[in-house]
Amino acid sequence: MVCISSERPGRYNFAAGPAMLPAEVLAQIREELPDWQGSALSILEQPFTGTASSS
Repeated sequence: MVCISSERPGRYNFAAGPAMLPAEVLAQIREELPDWQGSALSILEQPFTGTASSS
Protein backbone atom coordinates (compact mmCIF):
# COMPACT_ATOMS: atom_id res chain seq x y z
CA MET A 1 0.00 0.00 0.00
CA VAL A 2 1.46 3.38 -1.01
CA CYS A 3 0.41 6.82 0.20
CA ILE A 4 1.14 9.57 -2.32
CA SER A 5 1.44 13.02 -0.76
CA SER A 6 3.33 16.19 -1.63
CA GLU A 7 4.04 16.92 2.06
CA ARG A 8 5.90 13.74 3.02
CA PRO A 9 6.94 11.68 0.05
CA GLY A 10 7.63 8.07 0.85
CA ARG A 11 5.97 4.79 1.56
CA TYR A 12 3.98 3.85 4.60
CA ASN A 13 4.07 0.30 5.88
CA PHE A 14 0.72 -0.75 7.31
CA ALA A 15 1.78 -4.38 7.59
CA ALA A 16 3.52 -6.06 10.51
CA GLY A 17 7.20 -5.30 10.78
CA PRO A 18 9.40 -2.21 10.78
CA ALA A 19 7.57 1.10 10.54
CA MET A 20 8.52 4.36 8.87
CA LEU A 21 10.66 6.65 11.06
CA PRO A 22 9.69 10.31 11.48
CA ALA A 23 11.78 12.85 9.53
CA GLU A 24 13.15 14.30 12.79
CA VAL A 25 14.53 10.91 13.82
CA LEU A 26 16.11 10.37 10.41
CA ALA A 27 17.75 13.82 10.61
CA GLN A 28 19.21 13.03 14.04
CA ILE A 29 20.53 9.68 12.80
CA ARG A 30 22.07 11.39 9.77
CA GLU A 31 23.89 13.83 12.08
CA GLU A 32 25.02 11.38 14.76
CA LEU A 33 25.91 8.31 12.70
CA PRO A 34 29.43 9.46 11.70
CA ASP A 35 30.30 10.96 15.14
CA TRP A 36 28.04 9.69 17.91
CA GLN A 37 27.74 12.16 20.80
CA GLY A 38 31.16 13.69 20.04
CA SER A 39 33.02 10.42 20.65
CA ALA A 40 34.81 10.52 17.24
CA LEU A 41 33.37 7.05 16.59
CA SER A 42 30.31 5.97 14.68
CA ILE A 43 27.51 4.38 16.70
CA LEU A 44 28.30 1.25 14.69
CA GLU A 45 31.86 1.26 16.13
CA GLN A 46 30.84 1.68 19.79
CA PRO A 47 31.43 -1.39 21.98
CA PHE A 48 28.14 -2.77 23.25
CA THR A 49 29.77 -3.45 26.63
CA GLY A 50 31.08 0.11 27.01
CA THR A 51 29.74 2.90 29.16
CA ALA A 52 28.02 4.60 26.19
CA SER A 53 25.67 1.65 25.70
CA SER A 54 24.49 1.66 29.31
CA SER A 55 23.30 5.28 29.27
